[in-house]
Amino acid sequence: MVNGKFYPHYPKIRQSDIGANTSHFFVDSMNLSNLYLDGMGGDYDGDTITMKAIYTKEANEELDRVMNSNFNFIDVGGRGVRKATNESVQAMYNLTLVLPEDKNKITSPVFSSAVS
Repeated sequence: MVNGKFYPHYPKIRQSDIGANTSHFFVDSMNLSNLYLDGMGGDYDGDTITMKAIYTKEANEELDRVMNSNFNFIDVGGRGVRKATNESVQAMYNLTLVLPEDKNKITSPVFSSAVS
């Protein structure tokens, strides 16, 4: 109930849902790839965005042209507009992290000269 109006499909988050992935419950929310943030002038502080649906055939055709053009991937200086700097650093850290309880599982690499 919001302002006296009943919305039958609004998600009901229960105590058992806390800590679980509930993002699919919210059809009116948007989750952008972090790769787009820099190109949009965005950051990681949780600001909201506005999304407007495109209904006309002409607008959808123009959107397809822009999405498949170089303009969507490189800026006027020829640099890529998708930046993965923060995610790449975090991914490398996660891939190379050895937890204290796993240190005794590390072994020396074994190399083979066999060619198949």
